[in-house]
Amino acid sequence: MSARTPRQPRGAEYRDAIVESAARAFDRVGYVGASLKEIAANAGTDLRALKSVFPHKDDLARAVIDEQDRRMVAAVDHALLRHGPLEALIHSSRTIADQMASEPLMRAGSRLSMELGALDPAVAEHYRAWVDQLTGLFARAKEAGDIADRINPAELGATVQPYLSGVHTMSALLAGRSDLDARLVVMWRTVIDAAAPLGRRLGLHAVTRDAFGELPVTGEQPVVAGAA
Repeated sequence: MSARTPRQPRGAEYRDAIVESAARAFDRVGYVGASLKEIAANAGTDLRALKSVFPHKDDLARAVIDEQDRRMVAAVDHALLRHGPLEALIHSSRTIADQMASEPLMRAGSRLSMELGALDPAVAEHYRAWVDQLTGLFARAKEAGDIADRINPAELGATVQPYLSGVHTMSALLAGRSDLDARLVVMWRTVIDAAAPLGRRLGLHAVTRDAFGELPVTGEQPVVAGAA
């Protein structure tokens, strides 16, 4: 047993290097365009060794999506250590937006989910899991008084998840994510005004300003706000 222990960290690092290399390729050229040979070379290995860990390109794609999901869950969990459930969702959405801007793996996971979601039941399950996650957090927020009694948490979760995904997609397509924060502020303002009790709305809008800061108004922003 003692002889095996030192190999575990190296094995994990090797796998992580392959996943990160794959993420950079998927982020740049998508699932179809990514080359396993190039991914292997950029990870410092060869195709045969890569396939001993990830036999198929699908396995690599799922690994990237799984890691993106893990980081998103970690962002929410970290926010929950300091904030109530609805406040944590607002703050973690800013953290995830920052990760999308700086981490190729996060962008690759998002791109792969769009490209493969209709074809791969395992990928589609990620969306269902996030609806369940949001439903649970909205149920807790309702108990805390941040969601109105008339609102069904399951219906809200099933609405906000595609809204959130759509905001990310539209920002990526139309502005290279440069306006993602502004679009998220509009989204949260809309959700708060629709779902929060009147007496909690000002406080929750303040949470949004605290999470995202005072964003400058751009030429594009009135169009986004009007669309919401």
